[in-house]
Amino acid sequence: MNPSMKTAFDRRGFLGVGIATTAALWQSTAASQPAGGLTALQKRLPITCRHEGVWDGIYRRYDASGRPLGEHRSRVVIRLREDPAGGNELLQQSNYYFHPDGRREAIDTLGRFDGERLNFYSDRVDGWTMDDATDPKRATVILAMSFKKDVGWYTKGVDVYELINIAADDRFRSRMAQHLKDGQALTRTLINERLRTRDWRSVADWQSVPFED
Repeated sequence: MNPSMKTAFDRRGFLGVGIATTAALWQSTAASQPAGGLTALQKRLPITCRHEGVWDGIYRRYDASGRPLGEHRSRVVIRLREDPAGGNELLQQSNYYFHPDGRREAIDTLGRFDGERLNFYSDRVDGWTMDDATDPKRATVILAMSFKKDVGWYTKGVDVYELINIAADDRFRSRMAQHLKDGQALTRTLINERLRTRDWRSVADWQSVPFED
């Protein structure tokens, strides 16, 4: 096991809900695939829906000149569900970051489908994500968000624009995020990820599962 995996998590629950609680609730809800066929989300955002599952990877950050700022391991758990309370479909994402010095971060994000795209709001950020329907390879998802207060690497007013590309066999993801202030690049992050499993329900607490390599 990676030594950093023994350190207690710094829990940061978006929308006022902690990761462990939210994941447990989603773990117990019914499957999102209706008996009659595809959901509205699956029809409108089929590329986004291919990302459901558990992804292990590495984040590498660079300054605006391309100089390395650091890297860390990551695990991203993406769950697509219907809202148990009724209404629109949801995407719930848990990001776990494992830093070389032993620090850990955990961030939970909840997005609601409005018929066109997934929108997410919290005390930290507002944003949205959707398929790039113009991509002939059907491989690209676009994400945009703005920070409303200082959070770690990011400060209030920073805009993040990210391209997420998934391999044709759905086993790998390549992501590139630009962090801008007043339209000028501050940092960029490159993320390479491999699909650990499509079945995120198989483990209740993915933050405690060792990496496979």
